[in-house]
Amino acid sequence: MQHVGKLTQLAAAAATVSEIALKAQTHRFGAPGPLTLYAHIEAADVTVERRALPYLEVSAQLQAPFVWRVAFDQDEAGVYVVALRRALVGDLGGGSFRLIVRPDTYLQLRLDGCKLTMLDLHTTVELPPGGGVLLTPAQPASG
Repeated sequence: MQHVGKLTQLAAAAATVSEIALKAQTHRFGAPGPLTLYAHIEAADVTVERRALPYLEVSAQLQAPFVWRVAFDQDEAGVYVVALRRALVGDLGGGSFRLIVRPDTYLQLRLDGCKLTMLDLHTTVELPPGGGVLLTPAQPASG
């Protein structure tokens, strides 16, 4: 019987460590019409996916969530996401963000030390010197 009690304590401790080590959250924002997503994300994997949905969805998985300062907000101009690492302890945890946006969503991304993946992309990409990226709409196919 003592072993069962110890196993229960061990399982509870493991669950607590897991909650401290990894935090997942998803936020959905209503998007009745075109809007802008402003995101400032630091040192994370960022995936952008365009889908025909009536909302915009931001999912975050944060390792060592205590090293992150994260905020989500929405107003009439758009949706705002800020995810920055705290000074001194920021190197302890990683993070990944999945931004699911409608096809008519304008993206303004400030990414510092991030890996960016864009799914279902139909555009021309220009990479000028200095780290800026210019995305121009793809030209419709001539028929």
